[in-house]
Amino acid sequence: MGRNKKKSCDGWVQIYNQLKELFMSSFKWENLPSTVNQRFLELLLFEEGKCVFFKDEEIGHLALRGILNGQIDLYGEYTKIRAFASNGYQNDKLVNHKNAVMIFNNYVRDSPHIRIKQFAERIWKIEKTIDLNIHQQKTNKIMKTSKKTELTVKNMLMQIDEFNPAVFVDKDLDVGNTIVYDLSTPYISDKLEEQKRKLWNEALSFIGIENNFSEKNERLTAGEVLVSNGLAIANRNAKLQAREKAVEEINDIFGLTIKVSNNHLSVLDLEENEGGENFE
Repeated sequence: MGRNKKKSCDGWVQIYNQLKELFMSSFKWENLPSTVNQRFLELLLFEEGKCVFFKDEEIGHLALRGILNGQIDLYGEYTKIRAFASNGYQNDKLVNHKNAVMIFNNYVRDSPHIRIKQFAERIWKIEKTIDLNIHQQKTNKIMKTSKKTELTVKNMLMQIDEFNPAVFVDKDLDVGNTIVYDLSTPYISDKLEEQKRKLWNEALSFIGIENNFSEKNERLTAGEVLVSNGLAIANRNAKLQAREKAVEEINDIFGLTIKVSNNHLSVLDLEENEGGENFE
């Protein structure tokens, strides 16, 4: 049972990791200290929605898991932070906005992990349904027949199942007593594929990646592309602003010159580079 359950999860996990990869590579960090791991920083923002940036007296600048505690100030911010790592490292002497800065994924300060998991599971379920629907387009019938003709009927169905263009039988064959129950299923894979595409685009918009989900067949103007990708742009900017706010405070406290920017190329950037006005 456990083995089958694990196998059934493999599909959505692969989709989840693909979306996770896109999310974690959405931003470009510049001038990070060598002791700060950018991948781990974005991993924490993805899985936990936050991490703490501070300077260890021996190691140097770090970005690790952080827990907010202590008293609350006028703006509802906790005054103290405890940093820790999987190898047992801990630092409970950090004061928020003094010698440590919390980096959040967005202003709501939540984790995108759960939403990405939901997208992955829904996409995977559609893919499995498509496979099942296509499989059901084969001859799905229940044959009620006699023992005398059972083997003959099975051989006939086997030939049909193997896509033989014709089935040859004995001229004296009599299957008149055979009753057929048709279990044919309507073909809906094309509609499911469209739903899958829309769900992928919704996931990309959540991450902040622009995508053309318009159903128009004609070419789209730059303004139409901008409008159709408004949600993706808004989601991307929301995450960027939260990171920029943290970077501004980090540079001010520690005297650094860290920068963060969007890593995904906008379709409008492509238009500017190519000198065009329309998109297909």
